[in-house]
Amino acid sequence: MFTPDFVQDPYRFYADLRTRGDIVFLGGLGKDTWLVPTYEGVATVLDDASVPSSGPGALFEQFGLEDRTRLQDFQELLGCALPFLEPPEHTGWRRVMLKAFARQHVDAMRASIVGLADRLLDQAAEWGEFDFIADYANLLPAQVAATLLGVELADHVRFTVWARDIAAFVGRPTSSIATAERAQAAALALHEHLKEIILERRRNPRQDAVSLMVAEAAASAVPLRLLSLLL
Repeated sequence: MFTPDFVQDPYRFYADLRTRGDIVFLGGLGKDTWLVPTYEGVATVLDDASVPSSGPGALFEQFGLEDRTRLQDFQELLGCALPFLEPPEHTGWRRVMLKAFARQHVDAMRASIVGLADRLLDQAAEWGEFDFIADYANLLPAQVAATLLGVELADHVRFTVWARDIAAFVGRPTSSIATAERAQAAALALHEHLKEIILERRRNPRQDAVSLMVAEAAASAVPLRLLSLLL
């Protein structure tokens, strides 16, 4: 998995994986690696409170002690992200997130999101051709997330680059140290950028997800670890 052949054509692997059951053990990706390729399997795992988060530590075990020490800030930051939190912290922050991303709030941003999609397609039309994955599918989710968080349009390029560099490391079971260091630099830069946005929203709230999460966190007496959570 994640060999050049897999990257070129992953669909045969996925099809074979689904024939092997809802939850499949796969060697070669690290210690005790399980893949969940079906909807039923994912629903079962997510609905089972006894299944703990593995934390981000497994991502860093591939490196030696010296490299792990250099990446310590990144690992600590990832450890505060929602997917790696356990109850009660996870429960409290999930409640905050649900309030901020309730249907009515997302619907209110529909026009902005459609505008982002149209802008990328207009750009493709000007070029005459484009790579759908690189120039649209990879960019749109990051730009939508930036919009939901209230990131100014002028900052979308930086936000997209940071998101890409982080995903290049987090989304793969094995990475080079250079990829990990780029991801760490991006995560720390994103963290500082979000900190500025959060401080500004505390002073001057808007109708965006950050303002809603800050207000809900204060009302729920949840410690304001929003900075790391947004990663």
